[in-house]
Amino acid sequence: MGNLSSEFDWEVDREEVFNFLARGWDVSKAKQLIIDKPREVLDANLSGVANFVQRPKEGQIIAGITIDWSDIDESDEYDCDFPGILITTSEGTFPIDGWHRFAKGLDEGRTVFPCVILDEAETKEVTFR
Repeated sequence: MGNLSSEFDWEVDREEVFNFLARGWDVSKAKQLIIDKPREVLDANLSGVANFVQRPKEGQIIAGITIDWSDIDESDEYDCDFPGILITTSEGTFPIDGWHRFAKGLDEGRTVFPCVILDEAETKEVTFR
């Protein structure tokens, strides 16, 4: 993509966490790390997370990330060009921030999104369980 993370306004004025299954990450701390150590914004193919955020058909329950689709449909606040945050795990990378933007973009047929990646040490620093 060619942009640096310092070109974006990473809001850290409120506490923000992401919980998935039995794990938790401090997104506010992740954003502060990105502010303190700017990095390249990379294009990431996130088609693999589509099953976690797909728009349910009427009456269908989706096991995955809770997405308020009415909010996405009624709001312009979800900018798919704002980078998501990925952590580094032994299996690869995993998003901890940007799920609503990813859901919106994936629903519109997009699979590649701008992202910044925390390295393994940073991932351990923001993991709280």
